[in-house]
Amino acid sequence: MPVSTETSIAGPYYPNGSTVDFPFAFKASSAGEVVAWDGDGNLISTALYTVTLDDDEGGMLTFGTAPESADYPVIYVVSDPNLTQTANFDNAGPSFNPAALTRAIDRAAIRDLKQQREIDRGFRVPFGETGFVLPLAADRANKFLSFLPSGAPLLSAGTGADIGLRTDLASTSGAALVSFRRAAGANLRTQTLDEYVEGGHLLPSQFSGTGEQQLTRAITEATASRNGGQGQTVLLPRGEIEVSSSFNIDNRVTLMGVNKRGSRLKAVAHSGPYMVTADNGTSSMFDNALERLTLDCNDIAGLGGVYSEAWQEGGGLRRVLIQKFRTVGASFQNGEGGAAVCLIEDSEIFGSTLGNTAGIVLNPTLSSNFTLRVVNTTITGGGNAGGAGEMPKGIHVMAGNLKVDTVHFEVCTSGVYVDGGGDVTLENVTGGGSTSLVTNLVEVASTFTGTLRMRGCRRNGATNLLKDNRSGGFGTISGYDTDITITSERDLGQGAIVASASIDGTGTPAVTKGFGIASITDNGTGDYTITLTRSAQAASDFTVFASTNQGAGNVRCDLNGVNTVRVRCFAADGTTATDVNELKILVLRVA
Repeated sequence: MPVSTETSIAGPYYPNGSTVDFPFAFKASSAGEVVAWDGDGNLISTALYTVTLDDDEGGMLTFGTAPESADYPVIYVVSDPNLTQTANFDNAGPSFNPAALTRAIDRAAIRDLKQQREIDRGFRVPFGETGFVLPLAADRANKFLSFLPSGAPLLSAGTGADIGLRTDLASTSGAALVSFRRAAGANLRTQTLDEYVEGGHLLPSQFSGTGEQQLTRAITEATASRNGGQGQTVLLPRGEIEVSSSFNIDNRVTLMGVNKRGSRLKAVAHSGPYMVTADNGTSSMFDNALERLTLDCNDIAGLGGVYSEAWQEGGGLRRVLIQKFRTVGASFQNGEGGAAVCLIEDSEIFGSTLGNTAGIVLNPTLSSNFTLRVVNTTITGGGNAGGAGEMPKGIHVMAGNLKVDTVHFEVCTSGVYVDGGGDVTLENVTGGGSTSLVTNLVEVASTFTGTLRMRGCRRNGATNLLKDNRSGGFGTISGYDTDITITSERDLGQGAIVASASIDGTGTPAVTKGFGIASITDNGTGDYTITLTRSAQAASDFTVFASTNQGAGNVRCDLNGVNTVRVRCFAADGTTATDVNELKILVLRVA
């Protein structure tokens, strides 16, 4: 009978533990040329089943025991003829008859179907193209198959995670491995620099020259290709680039490495005064932070880390190590552009063992509304306390506002030194441990007129929690930790102290120390009207306490307004008014 079907495989069948019969429709020359395969194309032992052929085409493969899905998730019944020719026809005689010829021709067709099945599973090129020859086995070993733009095969030694591919990329045929993804239907080709700038970050290695020249050219190109407000990023490679002069990070240009210690910029014979500047004339700057890199000032005299005149939101330092600087690690000056918030986060600022000035200096003289936030950061001098590398001031606040959270100091005379009139909030600030070698966790200059709030700060190895140099200040606090507030205006609330002062009532009345007093009016001997800086909704919202140094004398207090108190002082007889040189007054809020 003729071979009427082009298939040579039946299935897939899915064993269920009960079915034993698996039919097939293709023609086979003998039962021994029909086998069962599992889903991976592996032969299932012929001892497990028998094959029965129908009279014409097809038949049945029957298992002795129903197969389970756990044994064979999938089963195929497959034609597997030998590729030999066993028929032998004489020129005459009984062997040369139509039936014998039909069997021989059928067998040839069955072999063809098997061969076609294998060919269909092979690696083919489209119609009309010329096939190709793979390199020798020795050249193919442990390689990955790729293709040149011509379609010819190309072998690569590795993936993006190992050195093999990088070696291939550096070879004369490396360009063929780099392509730019085009729209559907377009061909693959090498990406141009303009396309990369438009669609992705810049790499110094895309430019010619020394490492420093590549870096500055990449920054220049990034500045030129910021595309308005969209910005641009320069990605530093892993390793070290030596630099000999300062470079500027302009508005909306970010410089980013692989990690804090993986990408290093090292000063060599540097002309100073800083390795990096963030300067935009008199304009503000945004989104131009330094991220995930090291600035190594290399103990060069007169050299600092970063100088900024206009960093605002999106600027600052993220996961940056600044080390071995001889002056200032990060200096924030002028504050061009007005009110802003800038961030230093997850960074380390380490001074030189040969000497340094400060880890951070905050002095935005042009904007009192500039705020610097320092978070999760370590600031330390170099070497040991008392040595040349001891840092005089970890953070020196000369102007502006400072918000600090979870920062610790080591090898510093003073961790935070506050001067000027800004607003400073310190939370969870600590020394670096028993060997932190910090004298004052916080020091207040005698000229400080701003606000200082310390919450959850701990000496943790520092000698003093606070050294307050102001006249009438807290002095030195050591031996214990506590929250501290220095402010000209106290928080309001039930029970809050509205005013507390010592007043000299002789001559022209004046406050000798204290807060909350706006003015004092002398109504006559021993009679004073005191105006408070805070007002209540009603006079009854306040209560007043007063005392004098007159011994047996007494004091009368009257609340005669929402922000005024009248105090009258008397001698021992209780009726003779008298001026006093020490009148102490305490005003509390009761509502």
